[in-house]
Amino acid sequence: MHVFKITAVLSFLLFAAVTVSAQKEDASEFITPPKTDTPQADVPQKFDVVGNKVNADSVVALGADSVLKPDTTAVKGKKHTAVKAVWMSAVLPGLGQAYNKKYWKIPIIYAGFGGLGYALYFTSSNFNESRAAYRAVVRGNPASYLGYTDVQDIKYFRDQFKNYLNLSALVTVLWYGLNLIDAAVDGHLYSYNMDDKLSFNFDPSLILPNPLGTAPTTCLGLTFNINLLAGRHKAVIN
Repeated sequence: MHVFKITAVLSFLLFAAVTVSAQKEDASEFITPPKTDTPQADVPQKFDVVGNKVNADSVVALGADSVLKPDTTAVKGKKHTAVKAVWMSAVLPGLGQAYNKKYWKIPIIYAGFGGLGYALYFTSSNFNESRAAYRAVVRGNPASYLGYTDVQDIKYFRDQFKNYLNLSALVTVLWYGLNLIDAAVDGHLYSYNMDDKLSFNFDPSLILPNPLGTAPTTCLGLTFNINLLAGRHKAVIN
């Protein structure tokens, strides 16, 4: 039972850590026009065919009875979030990767779970058989495991498979946690926009001899200028 307790505790800690880290979102849901403090220039007044005053931001059809104004209602969109990706991968491993459109990772995740599942099955079945044989031999009943009847030999196999079972359970929990971390990272980078502000300048230089004398030697030099400007998060609306 202690194997399952360790697995449950590690799963809870990994899931809590990834969920907290995934809640840091920088993108906004709406794009609002910048505010300007400078006064606008006077716009000449316009009148319709009847003689009524028309606003500058209105659209008037010739001969229309009413003034049509543009719709300025904000349009909401579904924002791609890392939190949702983590929760989807927690419910079903690989679902968060599909949400992040990283479909090529799904076979890798399930291949890992398949191998670890077989390791758990193999170690647990051998552990149960060796333990049953050991208990029978200790009680004086005839029993054997893999042809071994000595109590020390059976005890050795029982302890070995017990360690393998614990290790398999631990690796399975770590693989599940890696699935959540991968979904969180891809969820954060989904809306990450790298601007063309990463520059690299290669500037060779030549130093001529000193005209004032003292060591008339020619030197070659290289200058590297790297400009690193952080990319910006841009809201992505599906």
